[in-house]
Amino acid sequence: MRTFRREVLTAILVKFGETGSFYMFAVFLVSYATTTLGYSRATTLTAIAVGAFVATVMIPLCGLLSDRVGRRKVFLAGSAGLIAFSGPYFWLLSQRSTFCILVASVVAIGLIWPLVTATLSTLLAEMFQPQVRYSGISFGYQIGAALVGGTAPLVGTLLLAADHGRWRWIACYIASISLVSFIAVIRGVAAPGVAAERSAVGAA
Repeated sequence: MRTFRREVLTAILVKFGETGSFYMFAVFLVSYATTTLGYSRATTLTAIAVGAFVATVMIPLCGLLSDRVGRRKVFLAGSAGLIAFSGPYFWLLSQRSTFCILVASVVAIGLIWPLVTATLSTLLAEMFQPQVRYSGISFGYQIGAALVGGTAPLVGTLLLAADHGRWRWIACYIASISLVSFIAVIRGVAAPGVAAERSAVGAA
């Protein structure tokens, strides 16, 4: 924490969009869709499961894509997708249609989220020198997940109540934490420690 404070903070922020959005799409959705929108529990869980199944196919494909075009570009594309789709996602849910909740889950969980989750771990690994890499990743990953992942269903419930059952503030929350991750990658992934390590390897 003394020597790699910047990298650890960046790792925490990079984790925000990936974990916060998933907990909204896969955990908060269950209570929101069934109690507020009137979907059956079976329909809601099926939509999430279909989205997750698509994600299992897309994650390795996104990893392959990142090997070709760069992990940073793929992660940023996914973060931008989460920002752009946060409003349409809840609009689709509000149609109270089985087809719409299925489309919303497939696009959010199955198509957009894999772009960030497939590249997150490697991005974090590249931020730290080998001698601190395991601890550095663990700090960033676990603290980030606890701050916005574990609290996401509670935050969603509070925002829903504060806006009298409307979803707009929840969509803004997902967009905001995704924007934080987007900016963190733009400004912080090329960490000084890694840059120095690469320079040393290149000189050798």
